[in-house]
Amino acid sequence: MQYFNPLQLVLRHHVIEQHKKFFFVPSLSIMFPIANKPQVEACLQTEYWEKSQQEFDKTGDIPDLTVPKAKGEFLVCGSYNAPNSEPVNSGNAKVTLGEMSKELLISGERTWKKRFSPQPFTTMPLSYANAFGAPEYELNRVGKGYKQEQMHNIEVAGKEVISKSDKKSPGH
Repeated sequence: MQYFNPLQLVLRHHVIEQHKKFFFVPSLSIMFPIANKPQVEACLQTEYWEKSQQEFDKTGDIPDLTVPKAKGEFLVCGSYNAPNSEPVNSGNAKVTLGEMSKELLISGERTWKKRFSPQPFTTMPLSYANAFGAPEYELNRVGKGYKQEQMHNIEVAGKEVISKSDKKSPGH
């Protein structure tokens, strides 16, 4: 079992109104670098906020907004990098944390007419901008692919979007 120093835990909070009642919603966050190492150290709060700001500056993604959840979750920020930095048309990114697992399918630039012919790429930011969405799509207003000719680059494995008018959750 690994113990965490309070300097590694980030306490975030939010007050929400629901049915004319106010609720205080606390949330604990912790950040780990993803690496193939036997022992991975959690980042300190200062690094958490620095990295969050850097990611926001690069992608415009807003970190978790501390809203109530039915169960625990984890978020992944960063980029998919092709093995050996050699261009690929697509790839998979998978993270498992205890019993929870997330797998994303990553594709190069493509259109609905040429959806099975993605352009080669070496790196792809895992951001809402590259996930399924559009300005008029409530689940992701910064994404692409919804009622557009250009397709998204990121989707949840097993929940692939099959048409540009689909109503699936963005993969991020």
